[in-house]
This record gives sequence, C-alpha cells and structure tokens, in this order.
Amino acid sequence: MNPPILSGILVALIWGIQPVISRYGYQQGLTPYDATLVRYLTSGLLMLPYAWRRGLIGACGVGWRRGLVLFLLSGPLFSLLLIGGVNYAPASHGALIHPALTPLFGMAISRFVFRQHERISPWGVLLLLAGLVLVGLNGILASGLAPAGA
Repeated sequence: MNPPILSGILVALIWGIQPVISRYGYQQGLTPYDATLVRYLTSGLLMLPYAWRRGLIGACGVGWRRGLVLFLLSGPLFSLLLIGGVNYAPASHGALIHPALTPLFGMAISRFVFRQHERISPWGVLLLLAGLVLVGLNGILASGLAPAGA
C-alpha cells in the first residue's frame, strides 16, 4: 500500500481510538495527568532516536524558542484539556472535538504567536466551528443522555 495512504489511515485510527481508550481509562481510575504522561512518555521515547539524528541542539530545526511555545500551547496542556474533557462527555464527542480543535488551535498559534500569515480558508474554519456548535448543542439538548457535568 502507498505509504502516505497507510499513514493517513493509521492517524485516523489513532485519533478515533484515543478518546475511547481515554474514557475507558478514566472509568478504570486513570486521571488526565496519568493519560497525558503515558501519551507523551511513549511518544517521546519513540521519537527520541529521530530527534537525536535531526539534532537536539536546534530542537530538530524548529529552534528552542518556537519549540517551547509549541510545547506549552499544543503539548501537554492542550492534551490535558482535551483528554480531561472526555471524563465529562461521551467518547464520541471527544472523537469529533479533538480533530476539529487541532487545526483551529494550529491556525491560532501560527497567526497570533508566530505571526505567520498563511492563507486560511474562511469556509473551512466556519465548517469546523459549525460542527463544534452542533456537537455542543446536541450535548446541551440531550443532557439526560450525557454523564453528569458534561
């Protein structure tokens, strides 16, 4: 199979399974901190040989200043927020909200933190926001079906 297609399928599977596994972990006693630690410890160990070859001195070509900003804004804090939210909402909401918020946060960080002005499709942003609103409205209107505090 074509490597880019295989990679896309793998990413879709990981993003689709992650909220379900996180929710199950919380039901078994894991905290958002535990899940975030496992997520970043595992990925960090897997990526360490790649980062070592690319050069740790310059943060693999990104630069330490940018790398630190990305780490703080889209790393464990972002993960704690999203993974912690699965504790209060159905896993299906997490499976929809996470993939929608990732590009929105990415665009916001790129534009407002790094002052990058790439062309952003207003229709794409509008569709992402509309989807989030619909998921939120469904959660509000069907509150009897959601866990307490959702």
